[in-house]
Amino acid sequence: MITMQHETQCAGWFKIEAIRPDGTRRVLADWFPNLILNGGLDRMGANVDYLNWCQVGSGSTAPVATQTALVNRIAGTNTVNASSTGAQASAPYYGWTRRTSRFARGVAAGNLSEVGVGWATSGSLFSRALILDGGGSPTTITVLSDEVLDVTYELRRYPGTVDL
Repeated sequence: MITMQHETQCAGWFKIEAIRPDGTRRVLADWFPNLILNGGLDRMGANVDYLNWCQVGSGSTAPVATQTALVNRIAGTNTVNASSTGAQASAPYYGWTRRTSRFARGVAAGNLSEVGVGWATSGSLFSRALILDGGGSPTTITVLSDEVLDVTYELRRYPGTVDL
């Protein structure tokens, strides 16, 4: 039997898209990282519901590990439009879970600058991020009143790979 290091690391990534009435998609923010919060790590160890809700808001305060909610929540949804799992078969090795949460037309309309996932319609966040542009700087995106908003969250789990 081989004993392996038990340290597992996690990382999360968001992608945000709007769907126009004609069905075309526009990427509002391509893949960007988030901060997994202390409460989220605790929830991950105790329950399986920690990615059930997605929330968006207009706060601009940088995330800190002790936060539990968005700074200025605008909307939340537990509607899942798509979900999948997989693994990266080459180094760095990780397994991933991806969920796309859908906000109905107009529900998340307006200017958005923060996003999070968690286990309730508000508060109770697993992770939080300021929305970032392609250069990694905080930005504000605009969702029009006739658009559907899709937020995809990918949670990666990196297993320890060192033999003891």
